[in-house]
Amino acid sequence: PLTGLPGTRALLAMLDEALLQGAGHEREVQLALVEMDGRDTLEQLYGAVERDKALRSVAALLRSGDGMLGRLSRAGDAFAVLLTMSTQ
Repeated sequence: PLTGLPGTRALLAMLDEALLQGAGHEREVQLALVEMDGRDTLEQLYGAVERDKALRSVAALLRSGDGMLGRLSRAGDAFAVLLTMSTQ
């Protein structure tokens, strides 16, 4: 994969797992989608290679805080961050 992150299928599997684990265990599940604005403009101005470099850079930045951010994946044109936390 371009960014080295799991894709949409993996995200759906992680979300299913988190919801199953959270049910009845007082765990909250949150999903945040992070979209990189200007991606199309970047490609038009500088080409697909530079757009891909930018996508990899954003993925690396998100990955650098992975332990704190939650489980990461790339969902189509967006990055997804799956968080689970205790509600106690």
